[in-house]
Amino acid sequence: MKRKEEELKLSKPDEEVIDDEGAEDDEAEGMDNWSKEVNTVPFLVLSLEIPPTPLFKDSEGGNVIPQVPLFDVLSKYDGSKYTDILRAGYQQRKRYDLLKLPPFIILHLSRFTKNNFYVEKNPTIVTFPVKNLELRDYVKICSDFGFPSKEELEQRSVSELKDILKTHKVGWEGCVEKADLIDQVNSKVLAKIITKYDLLANVCHDSPPGQKKESQMSPLDAGSYRVHIQNKATEQWYEIQDLHVQETMPQLVGLSESYMLIYERQKPSGQSAAAVAETLQSELY
Repeated sequence: MKRKEEELKLSKPDEEVIDDEGAEDDEAEGMDNWSKEVNTVPFLVLSLEIPPTPLFKDSEGGNVIPQVPLFDVLSKYDGSKYTDILRAGYQQRKRYDLLKLPPFIILHLSRFTKNNFYVEKNPTIVTFPVKNLELRDYVKICSDFGFPSKEELEQRSVSELKDILKTHKVGWEGCVEKADLIDQVNSKVLAKIITKYDLLANVCHDSPPGQKKESQMSPLDAGSYRVHIQNKATEQWYEIQDLHVQETMPQLVGLSESYMLIYERQKPSGQSAAAVAETLQSELY
């Protein structure tokens, strides 16, 4: 699968700057010394940054472990939020769009950061849905705009509607009125794009009990891993750690210190197993 990266790089005073005359983003104002580059790159995993933990303790002197919803960290891929990166002496700002949703999607929660002294783990709980994860706000059906609502689709021009059909290799022969193009987009494009996902597996990392933040031992070396996985036949969730297997509830799965989330795209209702396999094979190869 592919995603689009828009990169803004702060240039040296004597470096040639490429002006972005079509920029309409308020955040891009005042960036006269920034060069712009847009790339389409494949991805296997989507990395998500977790907000830092609070510096202050609670009223009883304990550490505050916040909770953030998955949609807050997924905003990195909504096409509008910039991510600041310092690389090779240059300051870069990137924003990402998803051009196509894969049959399976892997989300990596970046819990570990390394400084000059030790590796630190962010214990923030990222809450996530076990079923019906909606990703329509993060996918672009065309190069210029995302998944439109009914009202937004009616506001599109005829040329924009044709661009959508052309991008998805759908013809518009026989479409006389604008309403015909809208019906064609709805039936041939939007109706066939499935944007909901169900959780397939959840990988968690557990730090050793009593390990302090300033410990010399890396939490990656000292910690252990657990996985939550579902038996689809019975819809029962299980927690697995080494050879230990026990039943668990889906409500507890969504409140764990997740490290990697693996989601599977929902299948169209009434689609046969053979058709699903054929579609998957065509998308992979």
